[in-house]
Amino acid sequence: MDPFDHNPETQPDANIGLSSEPLPPPPDPYAALPPDLRVPWKGADLAVFILVYAGMTVVLGTAPFFVTALALHKSFDALKNDSVLFPAIAVISQVLISAGTIFYFWILIRVRRALSPQQPPEGFWRTIGFRPLGASGTTAGQVFLCLLAGFGLSMAVTATSLFIGKHTPTPFDEAFQTRIALISLILYGILMAPLVEEMMFRGFLYPVVARRFGIVTGVLFTGILFGLFHALQLWGAWALVVLLMGVGVALTWVRARTRSVLASFLMHVAYNSTLFVGLLIQTKGLTDLTHIR
Repeated sequence: MDPFDHNPETQPDANIGLSSEPLPPPPDPYAALPPDLRVPWKGADLAVFILVYAGMTVVLGTAPFFVTALALHKSFDALKNDSVLFPAIAVISQVLISAGTIFYFWILIRVRRALSPQQPPEGFWRTIGFRPLGASGTTAGQVFLCLLAGFGLSMAVTATSLFIGKHTPTPFDEAFQTRIALISLILYGILMAPLVEEMMFRGFLYPVVARRFGIVTGVLFTGILFGLFHALQLWGAWALVVLLMGVGVALTWVRARTRSVLASFLMHVAYNSTLFVGLLIQTKGLTDLTHIR
């Protein structure tokens, strides 16, 4: 038998690798993670957002002051010393920055979804973390518990701040000393601030940190950063900044425990609302502002 004879049955198939069937999609690297941490953005997106947010703060934060100064033919020093206009414009600036932040997240999620086809198709709010509080949806009892937790957190922080004693006046205190200023602050603090801050910290930041360094680190880091985010408003009152770090940790823990930003959002709304109700009581419905000056 010729040793160089080839058995055609043992010859390799020349068609191997030439199948017309499409290749399977690459495996999802986050498939083993819980759904609330399986977001389509990564650490690099956090760095980009910091730059974008800084740019929005500069542009959208100063534009209303420029427009007002030009329209009223006022200098910036005169505008800054106006106890009515300055805080109102400051709130408008924050509204513009908040709207820009939400729009940026909307664009980012659309782009990331297009680049990550293996991700489950979910809407904007669910992707940013606003998931139902239960397997079958969100019940009134769950909403009530979140609101009650926010009320309790607010009372605990208020009691602790009284124990700490009176702090030095902060830029926040000095800016909001008129009725119109306080009304605009209350509206923003209830209707807009909790939504945007929860999206930023518990919706956008926390999942990336938690899946990279663990749940505990994610909760602590996000909470501490939340307190530092308010440091410019409370500059000089460092005890209050530390208290806000504790508030941030509590909000993030609830978000991690329930796996939903909706829980921390409701808690945040109740927390802010309780503080503002206390302000209304203290000022007799904003008719007596001597206690906050």
